[in-house]
Amino acid sequence: MNNAQTSLLGKQRWKLWEPLFWLVALALPLVLGGHSLIVNEIAI
Repeated sequence: MNNAQTSLLGKQRWKLWEPLFWLVALALPLVLGGHSLIVNEIAI
């Protein structure tokens, strides 16, 4: 493998905070049911 490929493949692993961020982002409309439209507008 060349240096560029090694460098890119080394950074593809997920960090600890990334799955936590997505879980919170996906659970937010469920937790804040009354404010789900506001969360949707912010996400867009």
